[in-house]
Amino acid sequence: MNTATSYTSNDIRMKQALHHYEDHTAFFYGKISAASAALISFVLTNEISLLFTAISMMVIMACDIGNIKLHKRLVEKNSKNVSFWRAQYTFLSTSFMFSMGLWCFFCFILTNDSFVHLLCISVTMGNILSLISRNFTSDRILTLQLCAVAIPVILGLPAYGDFRSIILSAFFLPLFASVRDISSRLRNIFSSMEIQSNEKDIFGGQLNEALESMSHGLMMFDDEMRLKIINKTARQILGIADEINCYSKKLNEISRLIDAQRPLINRVRILQETLTKRLNHKTAAKVFKISQSQYVELSIKLRDEGGCVLVIEDVTQRIEYQTRINQLAKFDELTGLCNRTHFIQQTKSLLQEARNEETASVLFFDLDDFKRINDTLGHEAGDHILTTVAERAKQILPPKSICARYGGDEFVVYINDKHLNCSIKQLARTLVREIARDVIFNNQRVSFGASMGISKYPADGTSIDRLLKLADLALYAAKGSGKNTYRNFTTELEDSLQKRVLLEEDLTRAVTENALELHFQPIIQTSDGKPKVFEALTRWTRNDTEIISPAEFIPIAEDLGLIGDIGKWTLCEACKVCQTWPEDVSVAVNLSAVQFRVGSITDIVKTALNDSGLRPSRLEIEITETAILYDMDHAIYILEEISALGVRISLDDFGTGYSSLSYLHKLPLHKLKIDKSFIDDLAFNQRSRTLLKGITVLGKALDLKIVVEGVETKDQFDLLIEEYEVDFIQGFYFSKALNKNDTAAFLQLETQPDVSEDIPLLVAQ
Repeated sequence: MNTATSYTSNDIRMKQALHHYEDHTAFFYGKISAASAALISFVLTNEISLLFTAISMMVIMACDIGNIKLHKRLVEKNSKNVSFWRAQYTFLSTSFMFSMGLWCFFCFILTNDSFVHLLCISVTMGNILSLISRNFTSDRILTLQLCAVAIPVILGLPAYGDFRSIILSAFFLPLFASVRDISSRLRNIFSSMEIQSNEKDIFGGQLNEALESMSHGLMMFDDEMRLKIINKTARQILGIADEINCYSKKLNEISRLIDAQRPLINRVRILQETLTKRLNHKTAAKVFKISQSQYVELSIKLRDEGGCVLVIEDVTQRIEYQTRINQLAKFDELTGLCNRTHFIQQTKSLLQEARNEETASVLFFDLDDFKRINDTLGHEAGDHILTTVAERAKQILPPKSICARYGGDEFVVYINDKHLNCSIKQLARTLVREIARDVIFNNQRVSFGASMGISKYPADGTSIDRLLKLADLALYAAKGSGKNTYRNFTTELEDSLQKRVLLEEDLTRAVTENALELHFQPIIQTSDGKPKVFEALTRWTRNDTEIISPAEFIPIAEDLGLIGDIGKWTLCEACKVCQTWPEDVSVAVNLSAVQFRVGSITDIVKTALNDSGLRPSRLEIEITETAILYDMDHAIYILEEISALGVRISLDDFGTGYSSLSYLHKLPLHKLKIDKSFIDDLAFNQRSRTLLKGITVLGKALDLKIVVEGVETKDQFDLLIEEYEVDFIQGFYFSKALNKNDTAAFLQLETQPDVSEDIPLLVAQ
């Protein structure tokens, strides 16, 4: 009998005995679940016997805790005297399983609750199956515990008296036999594994194969730091040829051997220097450069008997990835400038270190009408311009300044004024002029502008967040004063900012509290002088006193993302009000360009019509060219959906912006609303008359109704009636926008004058 075979007697039994309890805590939760389930069954049935079994389980578990501590002490002392613990473990485990069996027995003979029956069987089955992994090494213990739980269960099921319970009890017998069989198989497997693990010759061969196939280099040294083991990967990393005999040699000896062959590529010398520093507790990187383009990571494990084990990993690819990730985390990939996060981190540190007498400047600039370039020439052209602007800025700025792409076409610069060789105003003027020079893209000259805002440290603020905020505010002031220029921050701008913030807060509250109001301006039909359509206009009276112009609060609502809520409310409210008007009167509602990009307009229109009961033909949707420009195909799709509902579509402000005849051909339009700008100088400007004439003729040819808005005087009205074929007229000449009650009164007028009698001013301006 060889050594491996003789190992199957006492040693294996000892390991098996200790194995019983190694995972006991994991299965301790099964006991807790059984005790808890028994307690639940008592609560559900109020049977005192079930409470007794639950308490029994809990008491046994408490004793089990002491047994755990005993086992821990035995393991710490490496004691082989486990007979007492083994007996205690057997008694407690068997007692617990018997208590569980009694619980099942009482559940069946004392209760008729099917849930309790299911609960006890499920929990008991789970604990029975767990016996396989806990006690497969001891057939005696396993059999005791199986019998302890099986006998009460098998007796309890027939006692219930139900034929199905009797059948169920019969199935327990093969189950218990199966558990014992599985445990026996596991026991045999475990014994076989213990034997195989001690077959040293086989293990040694496998170890050598594993070492040679490792992706990491491995080297082992004895207590004199002489090499005992080196694998193939380590030779490759260190450049040690196979013909060089390294064994029982020190690193310096191996280094000399390499010097004799390839003195310029001696990576062993680098390893020796790094290892010496590490072992002497001196500063040395764990990751170091072992050649011009290769990085390795060195792990050292000291051996108890002396010497050490080195694990050498080639981490070149990882270092390259980290370098790339760091680059992306700190710098903008397109322009190579700092990104926003890295810029803020750098400037925060600089401002914290800045002396009181030092001053600095923050320059915030962006490109004027950059969106137009992207929309017309494409993003490739936009990217080319951004990279060109970044290069121009880097050439102009002082060497120690920090320039970052803040986002989109926005750039920001931090400069300590001591590094300037001119005034900050001169630098700003130069930047605005130079970065906005024309750019050639695909043999096409592209023109654009640049606007800039400037804030000063410490005069305007001491934190980078505030300086950026104020520079941004100055930037918008520059845009407001004509673009392609720069502005310094002033306190007046901050006052404007505070006013804007308060306005935003009040508008948000007004939208949330439904504090907006609808007014309606009549649109008069020229054929009979009657108001056939009313345009719904959103009005806001701030704090019930201050009237805020839509031109002021609508852009704010768009910036805050409130325009969708406002648009939905306006549409629903307008439909409800229109439902109270005569059947031949309609309502027109404007949709903003933002609403075409956010949410489902068609669903909102359907909801408004359904909730109000308004006939679709009495609703008109007015759109502007801006809504169409952003995404023509999407706009056409949405408008066709709305038109299919029976809702009419009007193109508002026609003749301004980027008017295109393709709109009239592609869009499902019913009306053209001619912009007020054509009416203002109609009486004395022949060019306006000619343009208006052309638009009306074109509209009629396309079978579109023509609406003229902005009519304020009798002369304008007379001229329109005499010389132009228009279907509807809107303006202060007839009425300003009216609130809901005044609109109802307006509609109650019994007669409207005939067109031939010159429609008078119905409501005073």
